[in-house]
Amino acid sequence: MPPPEGLSALEGKMLWPIKQATEAEAYDGLKYKYGFINEEGIRVLDPQYIYYSYFSDEQGRYLYLCASVQDRTDFFTMDGRKILEIPSESAYIVTGTDLVCAYLHSNNTSGVLDPDARVTMYNIRTGDRLLYDDYLTISILSPDIAIAVDPLYQEYLINLHQGENSRISLEGYAKEIYTYNSHHPHEAPLLLAASTLPPDWYGIMDSTQRLDSRFGYLDGEGKWAIEPVYLDALPFVGPYAGVETAEGEYRFIDRQGQFI
Repeated sequence: MPPPEGLSALEGKMLWPIKQATEAEAYDGLKYKYGFINEEGIRVLDPQYIYYSYFSDEQGRYLYLCASVQDRTDFFTMDGRKILEIPSESAYIVTGTDLVCAYLHSNNTSGVLDPDARVTMYNIRTGDRLLYDDYLTISILSPDIAIAVDPLYQEYLINLHQGENSRISLEGYAKEIYTYNSHHPHEAPLLLAASTLPPDWYGIMDSTQRLDSRFGYLDGEGKWAIEPVYLDALPFVGPYAGVETAEGEYRFIDRQGQFI
């Protein structure tokens, strides 16, 4: 059974899922366990995995299979070779990078960041764990730079090649916190939309307190490059960004903070 056309990064190689029913009820989420066969129909991986997903290169060809049991996530190439094993509930590859974001304990989906969530980063090609401190969430700005939030809700810029030694505390709270499997590139020099008070998803301030928050832009050193004087601030797109002034007007500014 050949792979779908254009989807296998290894010519003629593919891992197809097979499922085995368990005695669990459907609402347990464990009704089936998955194994995998190769393109010749030979079973390569025994049915033991609860979840699985594929990750592709920029041409849409499958590069990796990610398969998870309850406390472990394995990554395989399409010829069935295991290249990474992580003690985690789930993990994903950040699109267009070699970065793996691993959830040691997943955050919930209620819209408020779970204070017990734990996440870290690995490099899929080397197998190296890139971060060792505890973080609630990690947002990827580029293949080199991430925003990490610690259990005390302090935010940091981290160079992923240098690890925690490069950690820079942010003076504000980044408006752009992502948990998706892609990075959100920013043009150099970095200007990051941020607020003076914690955002909604931290769940530690009421709506009245958040009305006092003001927005500006942080630079690559975590300092205010454009002072937080706006009611709202949008990310820069090229040389310009949209802001809401204290008078409730919507204006555009340039990267020096001047109205245009």
